[in-house]
Amino acid sequence: MDLDEEWMLQQDNDPKHTAKKTKKFLQDCKIEVLQWPPQSADLNPIENLWSLLDAEIPLEKRHNKTVFLNELQLKFQQIDPNYLQKLVVNMPRRLEAVIKSRGYNIKY
Repeated sequence: MDLDEEWMLQQDNDPKHTAKKTKKFLQDCKIEVLQWPPQSADLNPIENLWSLLDAEIPLEKRHNKTVFLNELQLKFQQIDPNYLQKLVVNMPRRLEAVIKSRGYNIKY
């Protein structure tokens, strides 16, 4: 992607992303940020992926950062690409469900 093209940053509203230093950095760098609702896990399919990976990594492999990162990479490589495609394809339905629920949690 050519960064000279028009683009916008999308991020969740995690406190580290909304900290004053972060906001100032984005503003100083003239990075446009997409408005995003707080507590929006239903709109972020990466949360489903993290849940899947979290369930696959045993606790004993989480005490060492290197071991944990290696295990994450291994488990990610084992994910069926159809699962990832499904996360993307389901986004319009997620959006409709969130609108219908007026922003409250949905089944995703």
